[in-house]
Amino acid sequence: MYDLFQELIKAQLAAAPATLQTAYAFTGREFVWMRTQLSLVTGVYVGFAICFPVAFLVLLLATGSFRISVFAIATIAFVVSSLLGFVAAFLGWELGTGEAIAATIVIGLSVDYTVHLGHMYVEAELRSREGKLTTAATNMGVTVVAGGVTTLGSAVFMYACQLSFFSKMATLIGGTIGLSVLYSLFFFMPLCALIGPQGEIKSVGERVRALCGGGKTKQPAV
Repeated sequence: MYDLFQELIKAQLAAAPATLQTAYAFTGREFVWMRTQLSLVTGVYVGFAICFPVAFLVLLLATGSFRISVFAIATIAFVVSSLLGFVAAFLGWELGTGEAIAATIVIGLSVDYTVHLGHMYVEAELRSREGKLTTAATNMGVTVVAGGVTTLGSAVFMYACQLSFFSKMATLIGGTIGLSVLYSLFFFMPLCALIGPQGEIKSVGERVRALCGGGKTKQPAV
């Protein structure tokens, strides 16, 4: 509609006298709100472009394993893309104001469970892949599932709200939590079981000290 208005104005101004060359279409707040919505949607893509590299660097610093960091960031990307794809394909939602605001929150929620499992995997004292996986699943698996249940329970109450934004937020939060639990347990953990790092996984600080000649160290896992 905005483009149609602009074409109409341009066509009229082409033959208008000089005193009318400043004419423009006025529709109250509609065009202003349109610009706001466009900025919010653009902010989602900018947020993705910032959050994913930053999340990867934080994961790399926290775990000390490039392989675990790649597994984790891939899991997070699958959670976000699956959620936004589901609401677009099956619920018919477009990337509007409410979705744009909620999408920035989705990234933070989708990181949580994968980070916990990955950190427990690299911190496990056992050196074998099976031992590390068992430690992570035993010590953190129940916590991940319990955290997912409580967060889903908190999202249910927003369905009683009258504003559509909150019901959409409840759907997005619930979908994020459900997909995060599924992907972290049945995608991230199987990846670690198949090709996860083994041996002693050193922190970034230990690797830097080793490169700077800070003493003899064992060959780190990646």
